Amino acid sequence: MEKYAVYKEIYDQPQTWEKLINEYENKKETLNDYFGSFGSFIFTGCGSGYNASVYSRNAGEFFLDRCSLDYQASEICFYGDQIYGKKTLKNPVTFLYSRSGNTTETVNALKFIKNRNLSKTFGITCHEDSYLYNNCDLSFSLKFARDEAVVTTKSLTSMALLPLLIFNGLGEKVSWDLVRKIPEAGKDLIERYDGLSKSIGEDKNIDKFLILSNTPNFGLAREMKLKLLEMTVSWADCFNTFDFRHGPRAVVDKNSMVILILSDSSVEHELKLAREISGQGGKLLILGDKVPEKFFNVTDNIVEIGFNISEWVRGILFLPVIQLISYYRALSRNLNPDSPESLTYFVEM
Repeated sequence: MEKYAVYKEIYDQPQTWEKLINEYENKKETLNDYFGSFGSFIFTGCGSGYNASVYSRNAGEFFLDRCSLDYQASEICFYGDQIYGKKTLKNPVTFLYSRSGNTTETVNALKFIKNRNLSKTFGITCHEDSYLYNNCDLSFSLKFARDEAVVTTKSLTSMALLPLLIFNGLGEKVSWDLVRKIPEAGKDLIERYDGLSKSIGEDKNIDKFLILSNTPNFGLAREMKLKLLEMTVSWADCFNTFDFRHGPRAVVDKNSMVILILSDSSVEHELKLAREISGQGGKLLILGDKVPEKFFNVTDNIVEIGFNISEWVRGILFLPVIQLISYYRALSRNLNPDSPESLTYFVEM
């Protein structure tokens, strides 16, 4: 089992997050000085980097109440003049995500921005010898979060966690005592739910996965979908939790696994939706911090953190569970979870 790099990299994530938190705290003053004056944030990347962008955009608005936008990197090149020409965009800084730092579309987006002097730039990458790291106005190295596998695991969760730390440093919405518990909570969660992940991953009766999330974790729901798609070549999609009722719910049947990320503000409505899905014959996996007892009457598949983790943070903790489901499903289908067919470490055009 452990011959595959991705398995170890999933388990490595809590200690990687601890390194990141320590690294952030060492650079907190520099980062606060840099980001404190910007009035708007733009987030961009490709694939997992774009999923981190969607997550960060929502978190940026919540933590700092500033104009925040996300765009796939190629759209910066296609529509950059219109994007940066918005009257609501005040003194922007652009976050660019790329694990390799050399993803063609992200590099081209950086060149477009710099050539037109549209925005200051902040690069987030795992490789210091990359174009992104060496050409942004400021860059942050996640070299300790490099993945050996083609699929992103610890690099992605670290790319998502870093902006959250930055935003929280500028306008504290989550106590730092709680932030420092993230690695401990992640380690506990991975160890407790490896068995459940294996059981779901090896269930050959499941032929589609549907991930439901509200705004706080929607970008990470996109990443969950991506892991299931690329590692297992299975049908997967993600939806806003309650928009799912307006059409997509029609596909739910006994071969469906619906993954529901609970929120803090709409749990009673989510319980009603869970009962509707169960009534259609769909299987359920519930992800929450402290899951209300009523959900245990709907499904046995429940992942509970129990650390009082904010809903704006907890999605990062749930990602390793979905990564493990994807890993075990890949093995059950005789696929290589480290290097899915037709994928490369980064996309170069």
